[in-house]
Amino acid sequence: MSSNMFWLTFFNGLVIISALESRIFNGNLLRPREHGYLVQLDIDSIYKCSGSIISERWILSSAHCFSFTVNMINVFQKAGTGRKKHIATVSSDRIIIHSNYVHHNNEVANRDNDIALLKTTKEISFNDNIWAIKVAKSSPSIGQSAVIAGYGDNESKQLLPKEGIVRITQCPYIIEHLLCSFDKVRAGNADSGGALTWQGRLVGVISASCTEADQLGVENCTTVYANVAAHYNWITDWVKISDS
Repeated sequence: MSSNMFWLTFFNGLVIISALESRIFNGNLLRPREHGYLVQLDIDSIYKCSGSIISERWILSSAHCFSFTVNMINVFQKAGTGRKKHIATVSSDRIIIHSNYVHHNNEVANRDNDIALLKTTKEISFNDNIWAIKVAKSSPSIGQSAVIAGYGDNESKQLLPKEGIVRITQCPYIIEHLLCSFDKVRAGNADSGGALTWQGRLVGVISASCTEADQLGVENCTTVYANVAAHYNWITDWVKISDS
């Protein structure tokens, strides 16, 4: 398969963004030394997703990125105007999928558990441009602003990862823990596993976006996120995270 192939699965006007090749639409290029936790996951040199570094050995991403056989994941970062840098490797036996996530199940409720942990083969070397983000214990309320960030293409075919401000809205689904935003800024094909941050902490993992996400004439679009705070205990069962 070529590197620009991806799967699209539709449900209730959303598209599951699986192994992805596109970025935040209507956002901005990352500011220098911002989002040093954000990484690109190159899955078997075929598919790409995004992820967030949460410790020297662990990255948080979307479970659906790994619904197919995976041999090796190479982790890259490209912040500011620098070149893409290889910072870590993850082997197939170090991919931890949430126990309640069901592969190839496209029900909206399954998005609630669309979360995965990746353990790198060696510690990631932190510096001014590469660092871990704290995992949130609480979620933003409806109406509050948060920041979405991810890797991939976008409407202007930029080569750098992008970010944008979104407003948290009521999800159009009766699912207990899902987070949603309905905004001109939204995730596109390939932002799976990307970050939703609030008050400097990781609160959401990008899971899905509306089917019209890549259409420039669409004013607003729903993006769906797995709620990190709802999975805090599951994450910390695997990862030692400082509460400081």
